[in-house]
Amino acid sequence: NTVWIAVNSTKDNLPKDSLDWAKKWGVTYATLQDPDGKIGKAYGAEKTPHMFVIDPKGNVIYKGAIDDDSTDEKKIKTNYVDSALVASQKGSKVNPAETKAYGCTVKYKN
Repeated sequence: NTVWIAVNSTKDNLPKDSLDWAKKWGVTYATLQDPDGKIGKAYGAEKTPHMFVIDPKGNVIYKGAIDDDSTDEKKIKTNYVDSALVASQKGSKVNPAETKAYGCTVKYKN
C-alpha cells in the first residue's frame, strides 16, 4: 500500500494557496503545510520538487529528482520515483537510491 503526501515548506505558502493549486491541477493527494521548514530541512529538501520515498520501516530509500529530464516530458527515460516504488514493493534494492533534484530552490523561512 502506497501513501503519497506532499510537504510544502515554502515560507509564504498558506493552506489556501495549496488548496487553490491542487484544485487548478486536479491534485488529490494531501499537502502538509510546513511554513517553518522543519520537515523539509530535516529531510534535506533543496528543490521544488525534491522527492523522497520512505519504506514502511521509515527509512528513506530514495531521494532526488522525479525523473531524468528537467526540461521536456517527452525525453523522460527513467521515472526514478516510480522505479523506487516498484523496487520497494518487490523487496529489491532501489537503484539509484539518490539523484540530483532539479527545480526552484525551497524558499525556507530563515
